[in-house]
Amino acid sequence: MLSHTFSANFAHRLKSCSFMFILITASVSGFIGCSAPPKNLIKPGPPVVGLNLSGGYDCIHFGYMKLRHTGNTVRGTFEGVRRNGDNGTLVGKIEGDIVWLDWVQPGDIEQALLPTKGKGYWRISQRGAHIEGKWGYDESRDDGGLWVADRSEFSE
Repeated sequence: MLSHTFSANFAHRLKSCSFMFILITASVSGFIGCSAPPKNLIKPGPPVVGLNLSGGYDCIHFGYMKLRHTGNTVRGTFEGVRRNGDNGTLVGKIEGDIVWLDWVQPGDIEQALLPTKGKGYWRISQRGAHIEGKWGYDESRDDGGLWVADRSEFSE
């Protein structure tokens, strides 16, 4: 009789502990999920009058960039600062004073660099002489770092 009582009591306590573990886990998961700060929304300002982004730009983060601006589209290439296969291409859509970007680095098998892609944005200064924003990997626009460039004095 004593062993049966012990077994029943133990089983009841085990169920109680399991329920408490599930309750605590769910509470902590909900708390952690709710604690992430909301991402800042980038809002375009008014369009830059007479904007022409075509030409060369010096960028400390992505090397020399060469852009071609047609309508509300910007296409370009960048050399990469390491010059070891981190070159890439970009395409962007202009909305107000913001360029929403998609970029790709094809990688280099000999340098053991995998293909990489992502998104980003630039805020355009007056006349397009300075662009500044952020870049990110895959679907993020900002988890990679800053993307700042100035029109090159050697621009074509």
